[in-house]
Amino acid sequence: MGKKPKQTSRGNFTGWIILSAIVLMIGGAIFAGRFFKSEEKLKASLKTGQNISFLIVAHNEKKIVTGTAIVVFNSQTNRSATITLLPKTFLSYGKMESFTMEEALTKKIGGEELILALSNLVGVKIDYYFFIDKNNFVRLIDMLGGVEIYSERIKVPEKNVYIPSGITLMDGDKSVEYLSFIENKNNDEEYNQLKRLNNYIRSFVKLKYDFCETFTDKITSNYLFKTVDSNMSLHDFLIFFNEIKSRHHKNNVDFSKGMVNLILYCDKKEIPGYNYILQPKRSGNWIKSEVAEALESIKKEYASEEEGKIVVEILNGTDIVGFAARTRRYLTTFGLDVLEAGNAQHENYENTVVIIRNSEQKASKLADLIQCKRIVKGEESKDKKIDVTLILGRDFNGKVVK
Repeated sequence: MGKKPKQTSRGNFTGWIILSAIVLMIGGAIFAGRFFKSEEKLKASLKTGQNISFLIVAHNEKKIVTGTAIVVFNSQTNRSATITLLPKTFLSYGKMESFTMEEALTKKIGGEELILALSNLVGVKIDYYFFIDKNNFVRLIDMLGGVEIYSERIKVPEKNVYIPSGITLMDGDKSVEYLSFIENKNNDEEYNQLKRLNNYIRSFVKLKYDFCETFTDKITSNYLFKTVDSNMSLHDFLIFFNEIKSRHHKNNVDFSKGMVNLILYCDKKEIPGYNYILQPKRSGNWIKSEVAEALESIKKEYASEEEGKIVVEILNGTDIVGFAARTRRYLTTFGLDVLEAGNAQHENYENTVVIIRNSEQKASKLADLIQCKRIVKGEESKDKKIDVTLILGRDFNGKVVK
């Protein structure tokens, strides 16, 4: 028998080339399949008016999460809903170790795992996540030319925080100041921080008229997209961004119209290993039910600003002089229309009460805003103008029910 020819190094090299080519072809086919599947899914969602959901997580240079919001956009109605929760909110899912939102990144919880944990909490499948650090957030807001915010006066000298009353154009640094400070770590201040976050998101999506000229595809690709860490591909990002620009060209400038804001209320709890954590008050099906109702509502066309406005009657049920008038001024900053402010039949109300007149949904929104748990059904308003009656009790501190 003749000797078997000895393989040359060139033969080995050629074999590796062929093997590598096969691997690359298979990998490329898988990637292309996923790529086109993702692209088609996004286009289909935009075309058919499905809800598209985004998780937005802001963090500092130490990877500590400082803000979290879930934004759900309906492409057919141009309406959206935001769900906000505080960084200390406790999360768990399946076999994952429990963690607070604040420490998600320091514990190296990946974006997909975080999506699963939050989706489990709110009952919504989250499509995309965006992580943005403080420096890139400042850069992003400055690229946008700032965000105009309507705010009440905020002054905390010891933390160098000063926000004037009225409309303020906030650059990146001022935006961080507005969103991140907590005057003291009580439940009211943490709740106020979430209200500021909701207010900021609402203002953020009121696009400026030069938006399309500012953000060309080149700027979007080379600068804007690079400010975030996301599971959304650049191609999908451009598809979505160009869809927004297309609507902007059709004079859809204000995407805050008909926006629904939800805050996940939390109770402070002391547990080993933490100073404290926050657990949502409305756990389980309560949260999921409220979120589902909100997301169903954004599928419907927003009729008008007037139709969406909450018309309130405020009655002072305490002996505090001018309580109804002060509350009136406070509630009107949130866009509520206070038709009447006066006194209740007596001054001995210990507890604040929200009374449904013409709209249970609007009564629920007011109750959520002031954290009131007592909602009762009353007689319909005879002139059909008043949606809700608010009777102020001694447990109301001027902003929320204690």
